[in-house]
Amino acid sequence: MGGNAPGVSSGVAQFDISSDGTLAMLGGGALPTMVTELAWVRTGGAPEPLPLESASYLAPRLSPDGSRFVVMNGSGGSAVFGATDLLPTSIGNGIFPVWTPDGSSLFVAVRGNDLRQEIHRVRLAGDTPEPIVTGAHPLWPSHVSHDGRWLLYVETHPVTGNDIWMVELGAQRTPAPVQATPANETHPTLSPDGRWLLYVSDDYLYVRPFPGPGREARLWRTKATSPMWAPDGRSVLFMDYSGGAARIMRLQANTSGDRVAVGNSTVMASGRFGGTTPVGGFDVTPDGTRLLAILGPPPPPSDAPQPAALQLIVHADLSGGARQ
Repeated sequence: MGGNAPGVSSGVAQFDISSDGTLAMLGGGALPTMVTELAWVRTGGAPEPLPLESASYLAPRLSPDGSRFVVMNGSGGSAVFGATDLLPTSIGNGIFPVWTPDGSSLFVAVRGNDLRQEIHRVRLAGDTPEPIVTGAHPLWPSHVSHDGRWLLYVETHPVTGNDIWMVELGAQRTPAPVQATPANETHPTLSPDGRWLLYVSDDYLYVRPFPGPGREARLWRTKATSPMWAPDGRSVLFMDYSGGAARIMRLQANTSGDRVAVGNSTVMASGRFGGTTPVGGFDVTPDGTRLLAILGPPPPPSDAPQPAALQLIVHADLSGGARQ
């Protein structure tokens, strides 16, 4: 028995059997195969797909000087590409990569030898990866402060859900919670001056002083995701899905006072953009003129293979045969 339905294995059994011998099973993979593209996007312009093979791209990040980008492949591992020549260099099976401010290294999430979750620093010069944080739950590197002092990451906790943590990249490296509440907190990123933390809590966009103390304030009226600061620190970029199609928005933000004052908003681009959770789904060039974004799959053709279908085999004969 089997099936050729498309999909990715979930890593768990895709069948069950009742006491009377009825077998329920899913043929093929239980998870849908996600095929995406990478594209350059200019304000008001149509996306310009990169001439790369379609794959399950996630979490694209541009290097600080804009000459390279790193992207995760949903099937496992990440690679660095030249932004112009698009020549790839694999960095192994680390996922959700984040650049250091000098562009010499990446922080990646890996699984340790004892199945504990870890964040490693991977130097592109080829040195041995350096463990930075170890935990019992999934860890997702998200952002490094512009001065290289702080690493922000998300921990997925079985009780509190997604929480935001920080670790100082000095000798001690003692992790500390930043936002660890029953709310689902994701996508942490610091303003260029390091004073303000931007993040998503239960699908809404918030800002608060960093490292604190101080109250959080909501920045946007509808649900949003994948926020980041513009390189000049004068605006916030994020994805808004309230109108149906995904829109990448720019919201003016004045951070010079004791609170963030928001101004006008503009639509930078709209289309079939894909996001990444719990960390960012697109990035912006250092000069702020272009975005590197994920394009979600177009609607499937009418003759496309259908997702895995549930099959029932009644009164299964566990000795080798089966009666339908």
